[in-house]
Amino acid sequence: MVLYLLMRSLFALLLLTGAASGAEPEAKHMRIVGQSDLEGKGNGGEGLALREYDGGRRILFLAHESAPVCFSVIDVTDVRQPKVLTQVTTVSPDIRCNSLGLSGTILVVAHQTARIGLPHAGMRVYDVSSPQDPKELAFFDTSGPHSRGVHFVWFVDGKYAYLATGAVDFDPTHPSDDQFFMIVDLRDPLGSPLVERIPEIHPGAAETLRALKAQGLRTAIISNTGRTWGQFLRVVQEKVGLADLFDRRTFSDEERVRKPAGAIFERTLEALGVEPEEAVHVGDDVDADVAGAKDVGMRAVWYDTGKWPGANGSRADAIVHSWRELPALLGKW
Repeated sequence: MVLYLLMRSLFALLLLTGAASGAEPEAKHMRIVGQSDLEGKGNGGEGLALREYDGGRRILFLAHESAPVCFSVIDVTDVRQPKVLTQVTTVSPDIRCNSLGLSGTILVVAHQTARIGLPHAGMRVYDVSSPQDPKELAFFDTSGPHSRGVHFVWFVDGKYAYLATGAVDFDPTHPSDDQFFMIVDLRDPLGSPLVERIPEIHPGAAETLRALKAQGLRTAIISNTGRTWGQFLRVVQEKVGLADLFDRRTFSDEERVRKPAGAIFERTLEALGVEPEEAVHVGDDVDADVAGAKDVGMRAVWYDTGKWPGANGSRADAIVHSWRELPALLGKW
């Protein structure tokens, strides 16, 4: 320990000496291309996560070393001009959110307190499907009489978070050794809100499916699951009366492959017993749905919801703006 402190002191001295002498910082094969002062709150910590959203937007999530900001959301699509979209504040001045993890559109953020025994220690879970408006989904509390909460979190598969943390029932044998390894199952906390608060179904969706079934057509759904896995979507579809209207339901988390990959379309076609040229895929994403279906030889209909004004649906065989348009359209083919 003495040697370690001595080395740290020597390193600091060398840094100060270099700064005082006006020496230029060294860089090899790297250069600064952009910079953000994080709205004057530039105490960025160790937690960094980058995700590409629809339209090619690249969004960076950055944990902060100390209050008042917990984490920042930054648009780095143009790396020369990073733009802060929003900053989420800490729930108390004694919290630091130095670590975070991102899987899909689910962000988990560590909450560590300045001292043992303080409240609000643990991990918060956010839905960042709209990165400029993070929505808190759950809080996992690890505060306790000997706990400072979560120091580090790792989350990559959308199912389990791996923590270095204290806990309410953890009594360390040494006061400086108050962290242990914990695995937290996040599947239910992420899916339960959807099951408990059933979302509204698109107008005309159920009646359109019934009309297609009445025409003798086989129907299937291919879904890229985000924060809600197939096991939860199946429950929702059953509750709203859609489950029996599909001959096949395919979910990306169960197949371990996502649209626009050809495999998820091919497996669904095989389950239905039809060839690609006999099938039509309908979807609202010109990349995942239209391009993915066309690439395996299917016809594709772009359901233009109006939410993606810059989307190019030129590869689609047809465009609809309502589910009710489908039976007549497919009847022509």
